[in-house]
Amino acid sequence: MPPISTRHSATVKGQYVQQQGPFPQQLQKDGIGHVVAQVGKKIGPNGFSSLCATPEWLESDMAKAFMRAYKKTRVYMNETPAAEIARAEKPYFPDIDEDVLADCIGTYQQLGCWTPHVEITPETYAVTLDVFEHFGTLKERYAYDRVCCQPPSHGVSDGSAVHI
Repeated sequence: MPPISTRHSATVKGQYVQQQGPFPQQLQKDGIGHVVAQVGKKIGPNGFSSLCATPEWLESDMAKAFMRAYKKTRVYMNETPAAEIARAEKPYFPDIDEDVLADCIGTYQQLGCWTPHVEITPETYAVTLDVFEHFGTLKERYAYDRVCCQPPSHGVSDGSAVHI
């Protein structure tokens, strides 16, 4: 289903819609809707912001370099003011006002969406399965070790796991 919330398609009919930021925040700023709840607080830490890779790629120098950059970016997302990140990311969100983008990023920072560690723990993996199960889209609860593995260790040896 395509997104139904941009300032150019604000003909949404209905009482409630669930969307990922920054679209709800833009609708609110445009006076079209109101953010009334955040599911992130209720769900808590999970493995949604995760990476997928083949075991072969994880052994490559490219994977090691990628993980070093990815870890630095996760730290950056937590330590940099939301307004500064919004300025840098604005070209990727041409229909979203910069202050709305900053508000969304700040909210995600407060929710802890971008932890500095990159691992998918057994606990966060289980929450992810619970979410998919709740919505009826999970056919089988695959064991953690069938889905997650350790990331490249060069420069990122922290016991992390990534989806494979």
